[in-house]
Amino acid sequence: MPVHDERKKKSQGSASVMSSHTSLWNPDETQPSIQAQMTIVKRRTQIQMAVGLIVIAPFWIPTQGQAKNQDAFIPVPVNLRARLIERLTLLVDYQRSQQWEKQYDLLSVLFTQGKGKEEFVKVSRDWYAQGLGTTLLDFTPKAVVVHSGSVDHGEWTIYGCAKVREKKRTVKLYASVDAHRENGDWFFSQVAVVTPIDGKTKPCPY
Repeated sequence: MPVHDERKKKSQGSASVMSSHTSLWNPDETQPSIQAQMTIVKRRTQIQMAVGLIVIAPFWIPTQGQAKNQDAFIPVPVNLRARLIERLTLLVDYQRSQQWEKQYDLLSVLFTQGKGKEEFVKVSRDWYAQGLGTTLLDFTPKAVVVHSGSVDHGEWTIYGCAKVREKKRTVKLYASVDAHRENGDWFFSQVAVVTPIDGKTKPCPY
């Protein structure tokens, strides 16, 4: 899973994704050009892709999550909410079942960083074949935060509980996934476990 640098989000004034998010590849090549306003997002994504599926975060945990899953999406405009839930559900299902070809079509350009589908699929398969990826079994959204520094409020983070298989055991961990508005639709990072600065994963706080 991808890595999200929550320290940058916090510095933007926001309240501010599934292995110990170890990226599927290292983005060493030239990155595609994107809008200047998204520079902060791009930098965070580069860190995510370089470090892997680990979300770097301080000890801050959102406290606005609701008990019911649908309540988590209340901050999202009504006209965008159903489509977000629909595509997020597919993203999680494809990651759980390791259908990388299908998941690629739901990933944000800020996450893929110009990498093609063929390369993404190959690296993903190799990564898990070597036992390096933590297997995502399920992800339950609990809170959604919009980042005020994003272009037209097009960047969101969805926090929740990820059920993962880790070292032959099943655990529930604190996780997140970024959602972006691109070309009139929702695109995402992968689901990743949130890891504080000390590097230790946290149980789901909800």
